[in-house]
Amino acid sequence: MEEKKTVAGAAGGTLVNFVLLEQPVFDREKLLRDLQSEWALAGNGEKEAPATGNVVFDDHGMIAAVALIDASVPEGEAEQQAKTNYWWPQAVQAAAAHKAHLLITVLPQGQASPVEAAKLLTKVSAAACAQPGALGVMAAGTLLAPDFYRVVADTMKEDVLPILNWVYFGLWQSEQGVCAYTYGLQDFELPELEILHSARRPVELRDLLANLVMDLLEGDLELAEGQVLAAGDGVPVPVSRSAGVAVEGESFKLGF
Repeated sequence: MEEKKTVAGAAGGTLVNFVLLEQPVFDREKLLRDLQSEWALAGNGEKEAPATGNVVFDDHGMIAAVALIDASVPEGEAEQQAKTNYWWPQAVQAAAAHKAHLLITVLPQGQASPVEAAKLLTKVSAAACAQPGALGVMAAGTLLAPDFYRVVADTMKEDVLPILNWVYFGLWQSEQGVCAYTYGLQDFELPELEILHSARRPVELRDLLANLVMDLLEGDLELAEGQVLAAGDGVPVPVSRSAGVAVEGESFKLGF
């Protein structure tokens, strides 16, 4: 279980992922083929000529772009984010090996919702994971393995939101019990969620947060101060809102 940390939330606007690369090599034509074959994207909407080396295209009023950056991610940020992935022991090693990265951005415009923008970012990032020497995806404040990212992204083909590519579920131990938090909901213009000083097992906290995140992003749930939810075992879960403990800004606290 990780130590408590404070993470800064995003404020919406342009969505960004990095795909780490072993070498500064970008097969632009392969990416275009993969976008078309896997997600029916990019073909007719491309906005830049091949001479630029980048890929930029329009999809339902949103602008997606992929650019090769011939340098590692500055200030050791990739290695720092890799340390938070408690499911992937090789994450730090993968981050340390990268020498370049793909900068992937999506600019929502018009009537595009944050969820639709995140879906597009995920589709492009998943296709980029098939690039030669792809080592990992920096997303939601952590580093995800390329194969893992692609598998989660593929759930969209079954109309399931890929929340594990969008939201990080952090766990830490306080003197009073187990604590958990989300990182990534602010990209969807929602407060983060926190559970503090619980006597429950870490997996129970993570499962509750994951279920709530899915309901929130699917539009099946709205949280408010004073609300009382029901956990899967029927236990009441009171909701309050106050300054974040492991996240910046305000968060919803769940009594669980």
